[in-house]
Amino acid sequence: MNGIQLKPAARYKRASFDEDDVSAGGGGISSGLVSGVGAGSLGGGISPALDGSSTVLNVGHDPSRPSISLSGVHFRKRSALCGYRCTKVELCLTVLVALLSGLLGAVVFMGTNGFIRGTHVTISTHALPGVCLAPECVTVASAIISSMNHKVNPCDDFYEFACGGWVKQNPLPDGKSIWSTFGKLWQENQLVMKNILDDDSRPLNSSAERLAKTYYLSCLDRNDTIESLGSTPIDELLTQLGGWNISSSGFNPTSWKLQSSIELAQNTFSRGVFFAWMVAPDERNSSRHIITLDQGGLTLPSRDYYLNKTDREKTVTALKQYIAQALYNKMSIADLQQLAPFLDWLSFFRSGFSMADHVTDMIGFPSFLSDHTKLDAKFEGLEMKEAEYFNNNLRISQWMLLKNMRRLQRTSQRGEWDMSPIQVNAYYTPSKNQIVFPAGILQAPFYDKNYPRSLNFGAMGVVMGHELTHAFDDQGREYDKEGEQTMILQR
Repeated sequence: MNGIQLKPAARYKRASFDEDDVSAGGGGISSGLVSGVGAGSLGGGISPALDGSSTVLNVGHDPSRPSISLSGVHFRKRSALCGYRCTKVELCLTVLVALLSGLLGAVVFMGTNGFIRGTHVTISTHALPGVCLAPECVTVASAIISSMNHKVNPCDDFYEFACGGWVKQNPLPDGKSIWSTFGKLWQENQLVMKNILDDDSRPLNSSAERLAKTYYLSCLDRNDTIESLGSTPIDELLTQLGGWNISSSGFNPTSWKLQSSIELAQNTFSRGVFFAWMVAPDERNSSRHIITLDQGGLTLPSRDYYLNKTDREKTVTALKQYIAQALYNKMSIADLQQLAPFLDWLSFFRSGFSMADHVTDMIGFPSFLSDHTKLDAKFEGLEMKEAEYFNNNLRISQWMLLKNMRRLQRTSQRGEWDMSPIQVNAYYTPSKNQIVFPAGILQAPFYDKNYPRSLNFGAMGVVMGHELTHAFDDQGREYDKEGEQTMILQR
C-alpha cells in the first residue's frame, strides 16, 4: 500500500452552485448580459441637400436601415416675385409657382419611394458595424429582453430589473427548493438522455450502452417488480448490517459489532458513516495515489448552522457598507510596494500569473466516449439486471469503490474526468491544477459558437472565471502549478 494520509481530503472545487448563487439560487440570464439593444429612430423629416445636381435623403438617423440616394432631381433657387403690392399677373404667377413647388415636392416624395422611372436608386444593405443580426443573436437578444423587468428601476433593485422577467416566466417547479438557468438546462439534458434511452429502435453498439439501457429499464419497472418486492431488498441489507431495532430485522445489541458494520457500510456499500476514505493523488507528489481520510459530518455543511445563534444582521449590514466604501482603491505596484514593503509584490503577482498560465483544461467530454472498445473497458466488471433496481444501485456503489481502490496500483492520470459530461457544472482540481468544463454546460444560454463573443464572455466567462479563482482560494493557494502542495502564495 502506498500510504495513508490522515488529513482532510483535498476536494476539487466545482461551480456547484449549491455553494454559490451563480447557479442554483440565481434567477434568469446573468445580469451581466443586460445591454442596450436599441433601434434607430424613424422620426425626422426628409432633408434634401440643395446642391443643384443630386440629393441624398436621410430618413431619420438610423444607420442600420438602407440609405436612399437620388440623382437627377434638380432644384432652382428663386427670388421673391413681388413685394407688399402685387399685380394680378404677379399674383397668378405666385400661385402657379406654389402649385409647381407642391408638384415638385410630390415628385421628390415619390422618388424617395422609388416610383420615378429613370431615377437611379441605390440601397445600402450594410448593417450598423458591430451589431449581430444572425438568427442566434436575435434569439438570445429576445431572451435577454424577456428576462428583464423594465418596470423596475435598476438603481432600486438591479436583480429584479435584470432577472425579474425570467423569474415570472419560470415559477418554482414542484419538489424544487431552488430554480435557475442551471437547473433548467440540467432538466433539458436529462430529457435528451431520456429520449435516447426510450428509443427502442436505437442500436446499442457497446456493452456499456446496454448496461445503461438495462439500468434505465430497471428504474422504469414496467413489470412492477419494485412494488412486489416492497421493503425486502432494504430489509436484507439491514440484516447484513446487524439489523435495526425499529424494523423487524431482528436487531440484537449484544451481537452487533461496530467494526464489522462500519467495514460493511464503507467497503461493500461505499457509504461513509463516521468518516470517509478514498484513493486520491498525494498532495506532496501528485503523480502517485494514496489513501486519504476525511471527517464525517451532519447534513448541513457547517456546525454554525446548528449552534450559532448570534444576530448577524448588524454585522452583515456594516460589512456591506464598509465594502462599498473600501472596495475600489486603485494604485500602482510601486505604490503598493511602498505601502506594504514586507512582500515583493511584483514577484508575488508574477507567481500568480504563472500559476494561471499552467492551468490545464478539459472541455466537452472524455475521448473514450467516442471509442466503443475503450468505453466498454471503462465499465468492465459492472453488471446490471433489469428486475433488480435496488441491487443495481448497490452494484454501482461496489463497482465504483473497487475502481477507486485500483488507483493505488497506478500513477495519477491528469486526463481523468471526475464529472459526467452531461452535468451543467464545472470544477477545478488543485492537485492537478486542472479546470474542467463538461459539454452539459457548453450550450445556450451559457455558450453558443454563433453568439457574439461578448455574450459568451458574459455568460460562460462567469463560470470559467469562478473556477479559475479556485486556484487562489483557501485550498488552491496551497498548491503550485504542478499540483504539488507547497503553499506557494505564502512564499
